[in-house]
Amino acid sequence: MNHFSHVRRAARWIAWCLAGFIVFATWGPQHLRPHIGDAQVERFSAYFVTSAAFVVAYPKRPVWIAITSVAVAIFLELGQLLVP
Repeated sequence: MNHFSHVRRAARWIAWCLAGFIVFATWGPQHLRPHIGDAQVERFSAYFVTSAAFVVAYPKRPVWIAITSVAVAIFLELGQLLVP
């Protein structure tokens, strides 16, 4: 294995953990959600960093990652209507 395979493996782990954190932060209990600053900046930063991690983890699929990121964001935001 070369160095890049280790980086990609770590990036995959980080990317999926970040994605799980976004789901928790979006649908989790209000009192457990992190609040660092402006909500719009938080959302943009979370999706940007997570998408960047996925691009590092899966470098041959940047368009798929971009489309999926937008679809997941829409799904999670609409899902908030169903979560108490």
